[in-house]
Amino acid sequence: MALLVRSAKLSDDVWQLREPSFRVDLWRQQRLEDVPVDLRPKGLRQADMGWERSEWELSGGDMDAVLVWADEQLARGWATAEVWVVVSGSPDDPNKGMVRVRGYNPAAGEG
Repeated sequence: MALLVRSAKLSDDVWQLREPSFRVDLWRQQRLEDVPVDLRPKGLRQADMGWERSEWELSGGDMDAVLVWADEQLARGWATAEVWVVVSGSPDDPNKGMVRVRGYNPAAGEG
């Protein structure tokens, strides 16, 4: 997919959120060595192992701080981090959604 770049106008914005919250999903593949040999199906390989996810909500910082925190978790042994901005339809809308800004979900075959 090619990156599309165009000029933007302030009038393009309907509303803004100055202090969003974030979600970080950390992923790492389960280790084959952690499955007792007598419980392993024949032919089980590391590539067959499932993925572990740890979900975190962050607030009170900006995107740079969130990315630094996520990178620190990767240095502690997590394989990848999905970083999301949590948003609602408008400031008055209680329903929330997420916009992924970095990373991928390896359990879904992405990446």
